[in-house]
Amino acid sequence: MSANEEVDHSTTVDMEFLDDGVVTNGDQNEDLAGDPAADVPSFTAEESKELQKHLNDQLEACMSNYRSKVKQFFKEFVVFHEVATQVVEQWKAPYENQLAEQTRLDAVGRDVEQTMKNIPWMNPNQDMKW
Repeated sequence: MSANEEVDHSTTVDMEFLDDGVVTNGDQNEDLAGDPAADVPSFTAEESKELQKHLNDQLEACMSNYRSKVKQFFKEFVVFHEVATQVVEQWKAPYENQLAEQTRLDAVGRDVEQTMKNIPWMNPNQDMKW
């Protein structure tokens, strides 16, 4: 199906009417005993139209209920995602602060070591010339 084709999302049940006013769904139902009409109920054209309307109404109600449940689920998912994001941020912040503090302390430690190396009497590896 190409992007330009329209998809039919209608919720209509199509029924075929035979010449004698009996309705079928388009398939002939073969009974195991060999009588094809044994289990197929017979309806007049008026009864068939009423049944078709009733089935279409039920189908539309089911689709409407399904759509509303999907919308509600999506809304709940959005709320869940927002709350989960906030919780992750709250838990992540102390660790990021701790990492930043550790990085700062490591830099201070390196500065102290470098400073000590530059002070002759603090560095035992250097010859002390006074």
